[in-house]
Amino acid sequence: MNLFICTLAAVAATALAQERETESLWTVQENQKQMGLQAEAVGASLDMMESFAKRVGPAAKIALTSVERIDNAAAAVATAKTEILASLAVMAAAKADTVTYSQASAKLGETTKKINGAFASGNAALKAYRSKVSSNFDAATTNSKKIGVATRKLINDMTTAVKKAVDDAVSKGSYTGTSKHIYEVTGIKHDDPSSYWDGQAIQSNSERGNVKGRIFYKVKFNLEQPGWWSANSDELFMACSALSMHLREQDGIERDLRPPCNHYNHNRVGGLGQCIQIDHSYFSHCGGGGYWRESLACGGVSEAWLRNTVGYETLEHNYDRHLVHRTSANNHGWSDSYRSSSYQYTLCTGGNMAYKTKPQ
Repeated sequence: MNLFICTLAAVAATALAQERETESLWTVQENQKQMGLQAEAVGASLDMMESFAKRVGPAAKIALTSVERIDNAAAAVATAKTEILASLAVMAAAKADTVTYSQASAKLGETTKKINGAFASGNAALKAYRSKVSSNFDAATTNSKKIGVATRKLINDMTTAVKKAVDDAVSKGSYTGTSKHIYEVTGIKHDDPSSYWDGQAIQSNSERGNVKGRIFYKVKFNLEQPGWWSANSDELFMACSALSMHLREQDGIERDLRPPCNHYNHNRVGGLGQCIQIDHSYFSHCGGGGYWRESLACGGVSEAWLRNTVGYETLEHNYDRHLVHRTSANNHGWSDSYRSSSYQYTLCTGGNMAYKTKPQ
């Protein structure tokens, strides 16, 4: 109750009185102040009751054999609050309609009784509530301990079962393409990216709308025997897979990295998977003018960055040989498998919808 407003109401009531009352204006103000403080105390107490019910109620319900006892106690608290709010509303209405101090005093007295009654009812409900909760606290504690033991056992059993299932799956699953397989074939540890990746993720600036924005990577494909690949070109695909694994562990995004097709119009079947077709590309022979410009045949990346890279060609194109981008623009040639060379890198790019997503 706003003390200032109440005091103004009392002044207005006194001024409008037809007979001067002997009651002092200061007494009216003190009554209003007392009522305001009491209303604030009641509101704070009710807030405490509701907070207590919210915190203790769920735990107590676990132990109580009859949930209704808690609900009834909470209902009593709610009823008390409703009565108090109604009484405060009556007080506000009385203030507006009062014309004499006697009337104001009568209304204040009536409202005081209502507030005191509701406050007592609320306190009684809270005490009863606490009593019910306390009487069942030991049972709740015992139940909680039992639940805790059962839960821990369940978690341990589930952990054991999951581990066994994973171990069984690993022992019976495919070995091809795993990090261990990649390491044994290429010497690449996927979680040591600095040993095989140049650290760059180049965004394409291609003139082709379906290529522009695509991310390209450059990796060494064989650390055991630099520049060496087998007839099946496993090394090129595995190097891209290693980087794909590493990036997924960093940001949780699977990119399905694979070598891009060296020429957009050549067949792309063979090896561990299909290469990624890049519209109008010719990676091993680009960097000049006309069609061979960087923004088209180079896939929208720098020609200088492509130097010394092996461009994947299908195994049906020229046996198991690949075209390599030499040390200048529009300069390429065939390189044989099963031999080391200075052409130690290959390109990688995404094979799924994350092909434009840079490492996070």
